[in-house]
Amino acid sequence: MREVTTDAAARFDNVVFTVDEPDMRAFEYNASNELTKSSHGGTDVYYSYDGLGRMVSKWSGNYSAAQYYRYGGKPFARTS
Repeated sequence: MREVTTDAAARFDNVVFTVDEPDMRAFEYNASNELTKSSHGGTDVYYSYDGLGRMVSKWSGNYSAAQYYRYGGKPFARTS
């Protein structure tokens, strides 16, 4: 784990956050600060985004879901 101390705003790319506790969770983000993976209790959930930064799918094991957007960027359907 990396620790940075600064008086200015800091930018992090591909950072993994973890919390050391019995109910451990971990989160991974890409360079665009989008959540790409979350882990909890041995289960990993992955997320993908379109070119506008909107989440379009998530999956874990045999489960997957997709989200579709209409004109104006409003979500209008989710399938799983």
